[in-house]
Amino acid sequence: MGGSQGKRTGFRGMRDRARSGYAWSGNKETELGLKKSDATQPDGNTELIRPRKLYNPVKDSKSYRALHCELVLNHKRGFALPNKPELQRVMEQRKYDLLREQEKAQRPITDFEQELNKRHQKLEQYKEEQQKLEEQENVPEFVKIKETLRTTKKGSAENGQMI
Repeated sequence: MGGSQGKRTGFRGMRDRARSGYAWSGNKETELGLKKSDATQPDGNTELIRPRKLYNPVKDSKSYRALHCELVLNHKRGFALPNKPELQRVMEQRKYDLLREQEKAQRPITDFEQELNKRHQKLEQYKEEQQKLEEQENVPEFVKIKETLRTTKKGSAENGQMI
């Protein structure tokens, strides 16, 4: 089916109609569901209320219509939605990451990368030295003296001398 033949118009077609309660078409005879001959009844009551089914507000929302339009266009173009299970997607991503790492390992390291690695190593050594200094400052005095005595004992034991 093409165009808007036989389709419901949604909120756009309801601009002039009442949006709360029930939607009315505007023509009294058709509103009431009566023929022209039935419009006037013997008792004179022409105001029968015949409700119609309300439109689904979700389907009438702009976001739903935009999504539906996008899905229809993608279907026409032949784009398929991702039907892969989550596990398969994760495994493919890991395989892709592994291949990238292997390619990166195979290519030679540039001068810039070498310089960056050197600076990174120097920074790490500096941080380690700072941590050692902080640890030594927090150690009590008698522990420091004990350490110096141990080093002197080890040094003299290596030389063959006993204190």
